[in-house]
Amino acid sequence: MLTWTFKETVETTATANQIWKLWSSPESWPSWDHGVEWVKIEGPFVKGSRGVMKPVGGPKVKFEMIDAVAGEGFKDRSFLPLTALDFTHVYTPAGNGKTATITHTVEMRGLLTPLFSRVIGGNIKKDLRLAMTKLARLAEGGQ
Repeated sequence: MLTWTFKETVETTATANQIWKLWSSPESWPSWDHGVEWVKIEGPFVKGSRGVMKPVGGPKVKFEMIDAVAGEGFKDRSFLPLTALDFTHVYTPAGNGKTATITHTVEMRGLLTPLFSRVIGGNIKKDLRLAMTKLARLAEGGQ
């Protein structure tokens, strides 16, 4: 199976609950991810819930919650033609005097992965760290 993966990790002083509050409210995602115009989810933020999001400059995309564990992380899957796009979000608590981290991993799998990795992969690589940094700052109470 054709695969494309990209991962970013940033440090944060935010607690798991502060990060989770933003993660578990998809309607708020555009406040920290400028690549997303809007998000709507049908039902609660739990495994199996479905929704639709509108990337800036792109068509609406359906997604499904693959996993969600409060205070730890979640995984959602967007559906592109002949390709799945998984976003995994993990919060790792601080330990040994270090700050906590948040890690976002993006994985594309499917027949059209070579095409989509060229069409949207560059923007993902360019924008992911900025989005995560903004998420951390918002959670920490800053703007």
